[in-house]
Amino acid sequence: MNTWVTLSDDGSILAELRARPMFLQEVYEAQKDDNDLQAKRVQCESCVESDFQINSDGYLMFKDRVCVPRNDELIRKILQETHSRCLSVHPGSTKMYNDLKKWYWWPSMKKDISEFVSRCLICQHVKAEHQVPSGLLQPILVLEWKWDRVTMDFITGLLLTPSKKDAVWVVVDRLKKSAHFIPVHVDYSLDKLADLYISEILRLHGVPLSIISNRDPRETEEMVKVIRECLKAALDRQKSYSDLKRKKIEFQVGDKVFLKVSPWRNVLRFGRKGKLSLRFIGPYEITEKIGLVASLLALPLELRKIHDVFYVSMLSRYHSDPSHVILPSEVEINRT
Repeated sequence: MNTWVTLSDDGSILAELRARPMFLQEVYEAQKDDNDLQAKRVQCESCVESDFQINSDGYLMFKDRVCVPRNDELIRKILQETHSRCLSVHPGSTKMYNDLKKWYWWPSMKKDISEFVSRCLICQHVKAEHQVPSGLLQPILVLEWKWDRVTMDFITGLLLTPSKKDAVWVVVDRLKKSAHFIPVHVDYSLDKLADLYISEILRLHGVPLSIISNRDPRETEEMVKVIRECLKAALDRQKSYSDLKRKKIEFQVGDKVFLKVSPWRNVLRFGRKGKLSLRFIGPYEITEKIGLVASLLALPLELRKIHDVFYVSMLSRYHSDPSHVILPSEVEINRT
């Protein structure tokens, strides 16, 4: 606060008081510690034409606005005074920027104001959100194949039939809207329902990707679990029976194997037919493993028209010996 006292000719005293915010003095002191603003001040003192000038109080101004240095504490104090003071009503970022830009300027001013207002706890609690709704639209899944995704429900409360059935289990395909109506009893266990699903639905349409039901989610999940266990048990039995007549053999990349050609048709092997024709040709090197039971072979040019990936049952391990002399074999493919 500055005070001026003037004595008039008639002996009266005229006092003039001038008040200004205290942080203006802080801004002036902070300007001295900012190298960029000091460089601008030197340009102004050198009478270089620019948008910066020095006012009568010694402040560095930018287009008649006080230049605020990049001092986080000082900028926060100005923002709090404008946004949270007793006479303010917590203005939004746009109004607050329009009010402050009449008096102050600093780099990234609009961004700093927007971030300060967005962090205000009172504004986050009270102010209505004038924005578009959050969350993108989740469209309905476009189905690709029939009976991949099914829905199911039970129609209960029916009269008891001669076969002791009083409910209907409805299983609907979501793509074609075709349905199966299976008569059941309300007291059927999950194991019984799983057996019915396998015999009536799974047998015809395969395993679905998803099952939707409006009943208790825990009951639906338990039913799916039982169905999976039944399928796994059936697959395990099938594998155990099939493996009794098979042997386990594994090949690695770099191994050399013979290729079984006896089941090939329209192939003349070395000009011989029938029992005198060779059962295996090669050996050929395995260049890549394709899954667990298939291999990629490095075939010669004569076999370039044959797919070079073979199942493990088509291969036979080659047992090398220094005495072996392997000559390239001629394989003629009958194109007729």
